[in-house]
Amino acid sequence: MLIATLLTVVLAAVPLQAREEPVALARGGSGTVCHCPCRTTLCDCTMHSETCHRCFGIGVTLSTEMLSTVLASAERPILQSSNAGWFQADVYPEIKIRLEGMTGSGASAPFEIRFVPDPKVAARYVPDETFDARTYAAWIRRIDRSRPATLSIGAKDDPATWRILDGDAQHLNESLQKSFRLVRLDGSSMEVFRSDSTLEWEANLYLRSVVAGIPQEGLLGDPETAKSALLSLVDLVDLQVKSGDMAGAVLSLDRLIEAAGTRWLDPTKEDTAGALCAFRKIRNLLVPGSSCA
Repeated sequence: MLIATLLTVVLAAVPLQAREEPVALARGGSGTVCHCPCRTTLCDCTMHSETCHRCFGIGVTLSTEMLSTVLASAERPILQSSNAGWFQADVYPEIKIRLEGMTGSGASAPFEIRFVPDPKVAARYVPDETFDARTYAAWIRRIDRSRPATLSIGAKDDPATWRILDGDAQHLNESLQKSFRLVRLDGSSMEVFRSDSTLEWEANLYLRSVVAGIPQEGLLGDPETAKSALLSLVDLVDLQVKSGDMAGAVLSLDRLIEAAGTRWLDPTKEDTAGALCAFRKIRNLLVPGSSCA
């Protein structure tokens, strides 16, 4: 026990060093995105679809250099998030992290942490009450730093909370500059995740996941024809936003909402309300106040 305690103290004394290679995901990264009700590996979003949240999961490979830096301390990990100055959204209710390294014998050794918002510091996330520092320290000592590791992230958010603070819709085509930094008690920090996706890309991905998630029994007429028609309108909105035609994008969103509500979706099905709500949430980015929430 004394040896373990001393090792923990030594590890905790190592400050983070800045690295030139954060986990960069140029267009939001590879992974899965789905519209409620759904579930990904580390995100459970199986509540009623009218909440129209989204679940997303991302998996990346950590280089041996970054892995060594991340595991340089056994102290309780803290994450600090940031976005572009013009963008605002509610904090994530939770962020689940799964770090899977290899032991010296080559066996896989995963460790999961559930982060929740820190009530004392804005945009900061801390491990929940299930986190055990001793177990974490013991896991760190088992990991072979010379082998790459896999980092998986799962979270959910509500596009109804997305806001363009200065009201300039042209920001839709700019990077959200999403970033998470690992923060140490000594004040040092290191960027461990970055996404340069645009708000337009996020909105389009969300709308497409909504359409993809509509069950066949919720569609009127031929299901393939219905989904194709809805996706065509979604793609038109995307093209108009990319070209800066925000007024045209609003008209196309109105057409999407009208067509979905009167022609392609069965109003008696519970998923219809969720899909229409989701379409209105993206319209809210262009015309604040038009959200269904």
